Amino acid sequence: MKRSLQLKRILLGAAVLLCLLAGPLMGQTAEQEQQEQELSERFISISVQETTTLISPEPIKQVEVANPGIVEVNAISPVKLLISGKQYGRTTMTLETADGEKITYVVSVGLDLSALQATIEKVSPYSRVKVSSIMDTVILSGSVPDVQTSGQILGIAGIYSNKVMNHMEIAGVQQIQLRVTIAEVSRTATRALGINFQAAGGTAFIQSMVGGIQPMGIGWPGGTAVDGSMPFFTADQVIPPSITMLGGLTRANLQAFIIAMQDNNLLHILAEPTLITLNGHEASFLAGGEFPVPVAQEGGVVTVEFREYGTRLRFTPTVLAGQLMRLKIASEVSEPDASNAVVIGGLPVPGKLMRSANTTIELGSGQTFAIAGLLSERTSAIVSRVPGLGNLPILGVLFRSVRYQKNETELIIIVTPELIEPLNPAQVGPIPGENLRHPNNFRLFGLGQIENTSQVPAERLRRGKELFNEPSRLKGPWGPTDKEEGS
Repeated sequence: MKRSLQLKRILLGAAVLLCLLAGPLMGQTAEQEQQEQELSERFISISVQETTTLISPEPIKQVEVANPGIVEVNAISPVKLLISGKQYGRTTMTLETADGEKITYVVSVGLDLSALQATIEKVSPYSRVKVSSIMDTVILSGSVPDVQTSGQILGIAGIYSNKVMNHMEIAGVQQIQLRVTIAEVSRTATRALGINFQAAGGTAFIQSMVGGIQPMGIGWPGGTAVDGSMPFFTADQVIPPSITMLGGLTRANLQAFIIAMQDNNLLHILAEPTLITLNGHEASFLAGGEFPVPVAQEGGVVTVEFREYGTRLRFTPTVLAGQLMRLKIASEVSEPDASNAVVIGGLPVPGKLMRSANTTIELGSGQTFAIAGLLSERTSAIVSRVPGLGNLPILGVLFRSVRYQKNETELIIIVTPELIEPLNPAQVGPIPGENLRHPNNFRLFGLGQIENTSQVPAERLRRGKELFNEPSRLKGPWGPTDKEEGS
């Protein structure tokens, strides 16, 4: 009983204390609310060239404006004032009543945003854009569904003011992955046949130089008389590699140089660069190298510049409405070409073989476009012959040179853009070389193995296989391009 009575007394004392403290607090809160209400009532916001009326509860004796260039005040009655906005800005207006009381108002002159807000809601009903202003600057905040809508709203706001601050956010995924496939097959077939010879006997000799196959240094030594015996003399000249056969009969004073060639060349290029960037930002990619090029300067000085080659990709995406994308793409595949080399300062400089495409396209996420294609077939044939003798059926081979060449090139460039999101750590598959282990001496020298995969944990290998066997859990180049990607 005594403990219960003591507990009741403690609770009663706490209640009384709370009541004593709550009274001043409630009074203070009510006083603050009244002051805030008065302050809010003493704030006047108007637009340029807009007029509003202020009615005072008591007759007004005098009006003072801190900056008359911003607002203009005219009295239309003892208790009624006409306030007009002249230019952008913020100023104070003080009213003095008949009994000497002074009341201060804050007058802000800005833009009329009601028409702008209504126009934005009409043009883009799915946007959540709020319009505000500071003096002559329009501030746009909220969210829009795509970049195209954001540009339209910025254009409308620019009509109302030359100063627009864009704080709008674009909803949805804004990261774009571009996969490019550059595939090329080039075939070259060459057939050539030509014979040069020289023979001498007695007091006469004959040479056939159709096609320029014969090295000019082979013949009689310079400054000697031509007699019945013709030695093999090269005169410090190297036999060109174009000659496939040469021979002769020394006693018969006969030499022959033959080009008989049949070449078939095949070039296959497959490049698949993949690049990711944000909406509206350019991304570039280069996998290749550089080769030196000597450049002659003034005063006979030769400097070296480096020219890039390889697989290059550069693109700038813009996300449109409905997951459509506008892509500005520049792709290029290049390599040094020794067949078109030139000599600069005594140094051979290779040419540059290049395939490139620059374009702008629009397509949806996961769709594919072939932005460039080439099917080229070129045939060239050259026949050089001695008139009359070169037309003979069999012996004419000795007096003519034939070269026949055919080139075929097939090239296609395919692009696939995708809106993507980052991967979770569990979704990332094995990277190239992750499973590579260096062999020990026994495996390297004894078994001839240059890599050892037996040391890779079985759990890691199993995990990597599972990831690649379940592409629906992956993003980017590993997974499909459907709505359930990454789920």
